[in-house]
Amino acid sequence: MSTVFEQEGTACGKYGLKKWFQRYIEIPTRIRPASVAGKVLALVVGLLLAVLGIVVFLTPAPLWPEVDLPELMPPQCAKQHAELVAAGIPASAWKVTLPHWKPAVLRPEVVGIAYLCSCAFHQRLELVARVFSRLYREQDVFLYVVDASGGDLTVRQVEDALTVALGAGKLPSNVIVETTEHSGRVYYWGHTANVLHGLKSLLRVNQSWQWVAHLHDGAYPLHSPEFMRHYLQERPGTNFMSCQMESASHWQWKALHLVHQCDKWVGLVEGQQFPHVEMQQNGFQWAGGSEWWVLTRELAAYMVDERLDELYRWMRHRCNIEEILWPSIAASIPGFDEVVVPSLYYFTFDGRAEQKDTKHSPVNLFDETIDVAALERLMPHNFFAVKVSVQKSRVLLRWLDGQIERERLHFE
Repeated sequence: MSTVFEQEGTACGKYGLKKWFQRYIEIPTRIRPASVAGKVLALVVGLLLAVLGIVVFLTPAPLWPEVDLPELMPPQCAKQHAELVAAGIPASAWKVTLPHWKPAVLRPEVVGIAYLCSCAFHQRLELVARVFSRLYREQDVFLYVVDASGGDLTVRQVEDALTVALGAGKLPSNVIVETTEHSGRVYYWGHTANVLHGLKSLLRVNQSWQWVAHLHDGAYPLHSPEFMRHYLQERPGTNFMSCQMESASHWQWKALHLVHQCDKWVGLVEGQQFPHVEMQQNGFQWAGGSEWWVLTRELAAYMVDERLDELYRWMRHRCNIEEILWPSIAASIPGFDEVVVPSLYYFTFDGRAEQKDTKHSPVNLFDETIDVAALERLMPHNFFAVKVSVQKSRVLLRWLDGQIERERLHFE
């Protein structure tokens, strides 16, 4: 097919460039009024689209995770917030010096498991109690931390539900229910601070456990405690925690705005950034993963060592810290000789939006949509499945209950 230039001639052809320009580009001198109106309308629409494009380009994307408005800041938070706005995180904090790892003294006679469960919502209490009834063994210890500030649960309600699930008049001494010290708002420091406080409590009240499992309140066990105990005993000095290198495609590595959590309020520290690159250049190894892990007693004790308090003083100003702190510390400990392997939780994010509670939630494992083949394939090396529902996962939970009971009988 010939082009316009080939049809009409080039600048040296029979029309020449000037005549081609006049014919196809210049507006003819005699134009109908309707043609003028159409061109004016097209011009106006073009200008509006151009302005809209500029506005979209200059408008910053909504901040994620969300922060609260400055005018909602509690009065007692104002002084520290002003200091953060003025100075940010000082250069002295960029070089992290973690204490050297002390090799563990293996205690093969210690076979207990500690379960640390965070709960806040009444709608999941029935599931929490059912899971407790499947997991409870006398040689283990259970700590339930209730976030009354961020949910609709009370300590008394949790105690009553666990007591009924166990079929006892009162809870035994190896079951503890306490309220959280901080607001457990996800993505921010209080959520992680509550887990650290829970680890301290477990280390203080009981010496008979060797592993601690951070238990999601929407999780269900895939195996009996006897199976889990046998599995862990075969792998001494092993921690089960997702520990992945940072990925430029994940939003959490780009979210470096400084945040300030004070009580329930979380605000943006204007003009300040978290010193991610600076800390990395000084030897700190960033890693990402999940807060749903099974750790050895030794690593749990390291995480709450008071020598890490200075690091935590500044880590509290990074968002989504609950999925960064644990693997990053494990990857940065000098002389650390324990093994870190993938988590023992089965969950997937590959699903339609209607299969999730929120955009950033895992897919709900409901009877109508669950990928049974994938679950069965991964069951041998997973302890828990997330997230299930008592009402919408009835067939799955009944099937898992049968699995748990058969394993209990096998290991008796």
